[in-house]
Amino acid sequence: MLRVRDRFRRAAAPPPQATVLREDELLSSELMTSLRRMRISAPRVQRGTFAGEHRSRRRGTSPEFTDFKSYTPGDDIRRVDWNLYARLDTLFVRVSEVTTDLTVHLVVDSSVSMDWRSDGSPVTKAHFGRQLAAVLGYVTLWHFDRMRVSPFTPGLRAPLGPVSGRTRINELLDYLSMAPVADSIGVGEALHRLGHLVSSPGMLVVISDFLSDEADSVATQVRTLISRGWDVLLVQTLDRAELEPELMFPLGDRNEPVTLVDSESAAEVLLVPGGDAFSTYREGLEPWLAAIAEAARSSGAKYVRLTSDQDLEPTVVHLLHEIGLLA
Repeated sequence: MLRVRDRFRRAAAPPPQATVLREDELLSSELMTSLRRMRISAPRVQRGTFAGEHRSRRRGTSPEFTDFKSYTPGDDIRRVDWNLYARLDTLFVRVSEVTTDLTVHLVVDSSVSMDWRSDGSPVTKAHFGRQLAAVLGYVTLWHFDRMRVSPFTPGLRAPLGPVSGRTRINELLDYLSMAPVADSIGVGEALHRLGHLVSSPGMLVVISDFLSDEADSVATQVRTLISRGWDVLLVQTLDRAELEPELMFPLGDRNEPVTLVDSESAAEVLLVPGGDAFSTYREGLEPWLAAIAEAARSSGAKYVRLTSDQDLEPTVVHLLHEIGLLA
């Protein structure tokens, strides 16, 4: 029998195919205008060394004034505040914040289980995940930080980046729009590989339904990355019907047996959706959802669960702002 967290679709549904999206389906012009007022927030991450628009705790000589300090031999004489010297007869140097870049790594699940939607959902989970990646990538590039997009499908498609600058926004949207759906590795394995490939920590956002992973495996990899200086956000993207299975079966059909097919392994299970089926499903679903959320909390990561029927603006952007990812 299939486990509750197995990916499934009704047997009569057509086989999943690669999803190809047009650029204008990812971000509307109105949303892009709104996103320009936001920034990626990752306060625990050690910043890079290139000029960007993020504020750093280090002090330097950028134009944005922060504070004064007493002059000491070796300070840049051009930073002396002569007006203050005229009033106090003491030399003070103007100190400003150093603006440095942040590397945002977007790890996007492109597995077959993501290429599914219920009859009531406007888009597949894969499409919604790409929209969310486009939101975060757009904000990152607009503020001249570096961004890298990695699929869960090693060998099928090379990652995008790291890239930076507003001129790379169309490249980001094209990359996400043409992302194929295929067999993939699990989240834990993807994070393990990323940790070995990337030496400098950054902001890591994982967008996945987490249907192929045990919570302990995810927690172990996240804990390792955070210990190395990473800031991690886990975004669990589900279809509304995966939380409310009654939406998949019209009331009149709930006494008819149906065959469910695992969308990745093709395993089948025959059941009657009425009776105790829904309560049994929830008895397995709720502890699993709680385990994923606890895996994030216990390892020090941020966590948010979204459904693919949510509007990117304002609902999703508001949620990300509330957990401190967008500032």
